[in-house]
Amino acid sequence: MSNIKELCYSCNTRSPPASGFFLSFLQSKMVKVFIVLLSFINGALSVGPRCLGCTGVPLLTDCNNIIECGNGEACYTQKITTDAATIVYDAGCLSLQVCNVISTIGKNTGLGKRDVTNCYECCPETNHTLTTPPCNAKLCGIHERSEPKCYMCDDVMKPENCRTTGYCDLDEQCFTEKLTNHATGEIRYKLGCQRKAVCASLAMYPTLPNSGSCNECCDENYCNIGLCKQSILGKPHFTSTPGNFTVDSQTSVTLTCSVDPTSQATIKWSFESLLGPQLGVSPNGITLGNQTSLTLTADVTSFGAYTCTATNTNGFVTAKGYLSPKIPITTPTTTTITTLTTTTTTPTTTTTTPTTTTTPTTTTTSPTTRTTTPTTTTSPTTTTTTPTTLSTSDPCPNGCCDTDPKCHDFTFISTACLHHGTALQCPFICGLCLQSTTPPPCKPDTDPRCHEFNYVMSACLDNEKAKTCPKTCGLC
Repeated sequence: MSNIKELCYSCNTRSPPASGFFLSFLQSKMVKVFIVLLSFINGALSVGPRCLGCTGVPLLTDCNNIIECGNGEACYTQKITTDAATIVYDAGCLSLQVCNVISTIGKNTGLGKRDVTNCYECCPETNHTLTTPPCNAKLCGIHERSEPKCYMCDDVMKPENCRTTGYCDLDEQCFTEKLTNHATGEIRYKLGCQRKAVCASLAMYPTLPNSGSCNECCDENYCNIGLCKQSILGKPHFTSTPGNFTVDSQTSVTLTCSVDPTSQATIKWSFESLLGPQLGVSPNGITLGNQTSLTLTADVTSFGAYTCTATNTNGFVTAKGYLSPKIPITTPTTTTITTLTTTTTTPTTTTTTPTTTTTPTTTTTSPTTRTTTPTTTTSPTTTTTTPTTLSTSDPCPNGCCDTDPKCHDFTFISTACLHHGTALQCPFICGLCLQSTTPPPCKPDTDPRCHEFNYVMSACLDNEKAKTCPKTCGLC
């Protein structure tokens, strides 16, 4: 019987298969099916955050089901006004890719012909553990009730197998009881509520020596999943992460990354060059491994994004830091080019040959000679050329420098240079000057479907369809 109950608790989870949550979405509109399908495919491989998982509840505080997302997913909450003018809530897991699309398009949108989504929010969690409360319980302006909310299961093999929650009374606390069957050695757990007066007594003797039993209370929401000294190894938790640095060349920079030693995690570094992967992945020639710190000299080989990944048996978390070059502020200069044209005239010489005329007579003939002296005339021609002045006020005469003010903003360039479309706004700092051609700037999307939520939700995730809305989908 206990095995059957254990299976039942597994049926309420979302990983895998996500039966209740997934099938309920299949009965909903096509957009919802598309979103959940992506979340299921991306999330079934490893452990992610725990979230509230319900569909169509009138109050999110009525949602008592906990689902476990996959890696690369986040918790979400959707507030919907139906065609009957009633408000209902959906909650669960979405892939981070879909969450990014939702944040780009907007939180208020229509998903059906009549139903209207009043709020659509995600809450990506990076440092979550099994005891971390579901973050989507507080999205869309929702607040938990004043009563404590605790895990509630009558019989589970491990506290983390419990997926059901509920509210206790104001005079109660969250409670966990551990029982050991000495005949079989089997250990079972019961999670729920206990009166504060009883908890005060149990605090004096939470465990009986050699009994294998345990009774403990706690006074925070969802806290009883970690009671009775149950070893809960959640995802790694960072104690330090790489920072962001904007420095001059040849500056020494140290990036650090460390995790809580109790998480039993290993560290792995990776590097993405600011100038592109084709230029290598070894900053300063350093071999990246499991170092807790990296000391680098800022130069063309080390500028880029550094990702620290911490991994243990329950999954992994990542933290990213950027090392960027300091952008010099230059004043445009005006260049004046003067060209002088010189014209040389060669003198022209005219020579007239003398002509002799003889008149015969019977007497003496005296020839008369006429000589014309050659005359040389030189007429110098002077051509005056007005100097041509080319004034270059354009700070980008060669077509490859950064004129957009955002190129001086570290937050912008640290991400823009990693994507070809946005890197075109800052070609110099992003290293695009090495390329022979520069694609034209991104123009507004002309297809009217690019303003429709249903179309963009599917188009932006398809390489071919995304070309119909390049600006909305971030292709340029």
